[in-house]
Formats: sequence, structure tokens, C-alpha cells
Amino acid sequence: MFRRSLRVLAATGAALVTFGLAAGPAVAATDSGWAPVGPSPDEQVRACGTTLTVSEVVNEVEMRTREDDQGNTRTDIRGRYVVKVTAPDGRKVRLNNSGPYSVFDYANGDTFVTVAAPGLIYPFDPAERAAFKAAGLPAVFYYTKGRLDLSIKNGVEKVVHKPADPVNICKLLR
Repeated sequence: MFRRSLRVLAATGAALVTFGLAAGPAVAATDSGWAPVGPSPDEQVRACGTTLTVSEVVNEVEMRTREDDQGNTRTDIRGRYVVKVTAPDGRKVRLNNSGPYSVFDYANGDTFVTVAAPGLIYPFDPAERAAFKAAGLPAVFYYTKGRLDLSIKNGVEKVVHKPADPVNICKLLR
């Protein structure tokens, strides 16, 4: 699974980031280069003093990847993606996580991720969690306006653009 690059589907990160999407086992691209993305397993996310489960409800997502002559790769993800976030105590929320996003993997090893709203974003590692904290963002958040841009240069992750209305996931669980 290429979670590092597809951290959010702001379904990675967020996509999606953010989402942990994997290409389906027998997926063929259309002439346009777009191919359906297969089902994703549930994700476990630490937030709100517990472990939350993120489950997909609707997955009508497709992606395409293109490489230029310098070895840089761009992966675009689009489509309808709805998830349910559930806490062990039964609190839950259903979220539209359908914001399109792009991942730019450069030949030098740097990565740039842009995730348009709406998006559910959560970190896949401590470096990402630290980048969100440094930008004043909650560790796990949802937004409906704007976009999230994340840069990874020389292994250092940094939020370079924050969404307009990030909300801590803990405030959405009911």
C-alpha cells in the first residue's frame, strides 16, 4: 500500500490524506488514465483519548498517475468517498471525504500533497502529527472549506497551507 503518498483522500492525510487507499487487485485504467480505487480496510486512528475506527461507507474513487520526463510523478484522486468515524463508546460521525487531491512525488525524493475540501485528515506517523501541531492544527480534523497543502522536503514535513475551517474530530463525534 502506498500510504506515504496517498495519506489523505482528503483520502492521506490526508490522503489523505488523506485515506489509506490501495489500488484494487484487478484494476485497469481507462483511456483517460483514470482507474477505480479498490476498497480500503478500516483504519485505526489515535484521537480524543482513545482509538477511533475510520470505515468507508461509499467508495466511488478513481485515480491516475502520470510521470514526466524528469522522473517526477503526479497522482490525482477524485470521486465520491464517505467515511464513518466511530469511537469505542459508540459515538460516531459520518463524513463526506470527497475532496479531490494530488500527490507530487519528485525525483529528488521530495513530496507535495494538496487536498481540497471536504476532507478528513489524520497523521500516519509522528512526523506528520508534529507538522499538524506546528501549524496549529488538531491531530485529527475535518474541514469543508479550502485545502490542505503538505510539503515533505529532505524528510521534513511541513503544512504550507491550512484549510479555512478545520474542526477537531472529537467535537464532531456524537
